[in-house]
Amino acid sequence: MSENCVQYQHVVEDQMELVCRYKPDCTLTFANQAYCRYHEKSREELIGKNFLPSVRPDDRQVVLDFIDWASPQNPISTEIQQITKGSGEIFWVEWRRRALFDDSGKLQEIQSVGRDVTEYKQTAEALKESEEDLRRKNIELERKNTALTEVLEHIELQKLQIKSDVIANAEEVLIPMLDQLATKGSNIDKIYLNLIKRSLEDLTSSFGRTITLSDFKLTPREVQICNLIKRGLSSKEIASFLNISKFTVGRHRHNIREKLKLTNKKDNLNIYLQGL
Repeated sequence: MSENCVQYQHVVEDQMELVCRYKPDCTLTFANQAYCRYHEKSREELIGKNFLPSVRPDDRQVVLDFIDWASPQNPISTEIQQITKGSGEIFWVEWRRRALFDDSGKLQEIQSVGRDVTEYKQTAEALKESEEDLRRKNIELERKNTALTEVLEHIELQKLQIKSDVIANAEEVLIPMLDQLATKGSNIDKIYLNLIKRSLEDLTSSFGRTITLSDFKLTPREVQICNLIKRGLSSKEIASFLNISKFTVGRHRHNIREKLKLTNKKDNLNIYLQGL
């Protein structure tokens, strides 16, 4: 063996890649140490033996197809194949095959160099599973969003129906009854009945919702007084109606103006509340 051949063999033996050569009938003629270690067999156990029985059926056909169509003009093929060791562990190897021809163009041998891509393959499979899991979750989320949208639309329809019912009952039943009572009571009764009537009319407006906004932070008593101020009642009338002192009403009015940011303004509280 020439010195160059010895040096070449050392290079091949030192490779981490799996290197082998085989005849067109798939009989191994060479295998480096990495190839032997990978297959957990000695070189003597491998050389001169057909390696196809150790290859998966699908991958076996890939090898045979390459032998059939390889030509001097198209001598190279690259595929990823699965290998199962004697221990049962599964590995993936990327094989780069090169067909070697004689001067007449007849196929003599195939040289294969294999690179372990198991980690890459496992990562790709894990990524694929994650993407599939994400796709399933997105579909489920879209389904839930659709269902939630339908529920919210149903709730909105119910709210509109309730509002319609309240308005109808107030306009068609309660307000006419209050008008009838107002013709029979005393003047003070008429004032209170009119107050109730106008409060019912406010059921169709946004005043109640606006005045109770969290930004204002009005207490229930202050909301009540706001409603009476909007109705045009004086502090004395409010005190009598709520059975509290006029001084207490004045303190509430001051607090209301502060919370509505009207302290340093000349806005009339009654007019301001009517505009809400």
